[in-house]
Amino acid sequence: MAADILGDYDPGRILKLAAEVADSPDKKVPVLLLELRDILDMAPAGSPNARKIRLDIWTYDLLQVLVLVLKQDFSTIHGGWATAVKLSQILSTCCAGLDPPEANEFYDLTLPSGTDNLLILSRRIQVRYDKIEDPSSLIKLQLLKDFRSVLDTISWLISPIPALIGHLLHSQFLLQMLLTDDVETSRSVMSLIQNAVHANPTALQTLEEKFLFSLLDEFVYKLSASTDSTLGRSATRTILDMTEAHPTIVEILCARFKGLRPLLGKWSGKGFEKELRELTKVLDAGTVEQVESQKLHDAARKIQAMYRGYRMRTQLKKANKALSTLQRSFRKKRANKEQEQAVQKQQAELKHQLRVRRQRALREARRKELYLMESLPAPQVNKHISQQQKSAAIKIQKIWRGHNSRKKFQTEKGSRVQYRAAALIQRQVRLWLERRRRVKLDESFMFSQQLSDERRVELQGKIREYREMHAVHGISREKLKEQHENAHTVLASHMMRRAASLKADQRRRVLLAALDTDAEMMIAAPKLGEATEEDILLFSSKSVPVAAKARHSHAEHMRAMNLQWYQKLGDEFQDGSLRDDLEENSAYNF
Repeated sequence: MAADILGDYDPGRILKLAAEVADSPDKKVPVLLLELRDILDMAPAGSPNARKIRLDIWTYDLLQVLVLVLKQDFSTIHGGWATAVKLSQILSTCCAGLDPPEANEFYDLTLPSGTDNLLILSRRIQVRYDKIEDPSSLIKLQLLKDFRSVLDTISWLISPIPALIGHLLHSQFLLQMLLTDDVETSRSVMSLIQNAVHANPTALQTLEEKFLFSLLDEFVYKLSASTDSTLGRSATRTILDMTEAHPTIVEILCARFKGLRPLLGKWSGKGFEKELRELTKVLDAGTVEQVESQKLHDAARKIQAMYRGYRMRTQLKKANKALSTLQRSFRKKRANKEQEQAVQKQQAELKHQLRVRRQRALREARRKELYLMESLPAPQVNKHISQQQKSAAIKIQKIWRGHNSRKKFQTEKGSRVQYRAAALIQRQVRLWLERRRRVKLDESFMFSQQLSDERRVELQGKIREYREMHAVHGISREKLKEQHENAHTVLASHMMRRAASLKADQRRRVLLAALDTDAEMMIAAPKLGEATEEDILLFSSKSVPVAAKARHSHAEHMRAMNLQWYQKLGDEFQDGSLRDDLEENSAYNF
């Protein structure tokens, strides 16, 4: 995208820079070479312009000059060691993806020289770093940062080129950087060695014994002399990586460092037990074959552990699913049970309320019945009791008949099913017979088309005789009109009588309702001694004729009740209604 924006690349800029570098003194060259960063950023990595820029830098010998510049002492250069770090990063960027025509010169001379110069630069920064005693000094912290940046640049430079890794491991400068008591720089150098071993494991097999022994001696020395857990972990990890890349190192460790096995005990509990266990297993194996066997054994154990873990997770997943199903079914069952209990409780509560209501209604009915019996005359008590007994007997009979009918219905249920089945079969048979009869009639009709003339004349004569014997007599129009008028008259008289009967029935219902009201009022009426003015007004009528008739009837009753017995033998006492009223009043007074 950058190439599309900036357009075609102009090589004149690199040519101009090369001319300036050639004409400038040595102290100004590093500052001028920093311009290569802007030139490299003109095109993205991997694009044709990027490859052309790198090739031009190689063609104009700027890359060789950059390699030589890294050998200078940057303490006197403008920008100091930060300029050196930037130049090392530019060198790594220029070499990435570069494939010049002079490949032998590039891979055999330039890259090894660049690696050595970067190591020299790292060593110089390390020396400056070690001279500063104050650990909190900003200059010392900046130098440590620059040292790590240069080592990272070396790691990026050698990773894609296996030949450089062997050159790095044979370098005296690498061993010099490793021979230090500083924890931070030692960890950085061992991290570089680990990256190199991971990038090219076969490089250790080409390493001379003196370099290999020197590296192992330094690693073992750091394990024995240092007390820093991070440094011990880095040394242990580096030894393990080397044994994995070159298994013969196991025999060297067992033969050359016999006290290494007990020495590892002091690092127990420092936070890297896994690396210690692996190194202990390697030392216990003693030979390459045992190490390979141990690796296979560990691999098998790891596979088994992973399989067991997978199987256990699968079982747990199934168990969780089954447990979820069980919990769901249990909760559902518990909810259904609670719902059933709630329904049963509600039904029991309803039954209890119904029983209480029935008891109250029964008590109220019995109370009213007792009150009614108290208010009834003595001659009518037996009659009332007999009516109650009769109604009770009727109710018992009704309930028994219903129970007996339901029982009989249940017992005859099977026979009813058989009866319905038989009826269904009979209906289907009748339908089948009817269809068959119709088919025969259609066939006979078809055969009738083939009758002879004599047979046809004979059949027509029979039809004529049947019609004469069963002749239909019609009804005249006058007769129909007369029947219609009679029906209309009967209907009109019925409607008139119906209106009168409806009116009489309505009056009867009104009188019965009034009688019921009066009877309830009489039953609920207080005694004469307890009556108040409101009760008197309640039983008083607002109609003047009714009130006058009531006063007259009351006066007549009072007069008749005060007569002597012989005075009641006259004509006035012969009235049946008056005699009945007197008898009723006598019964109440009794």
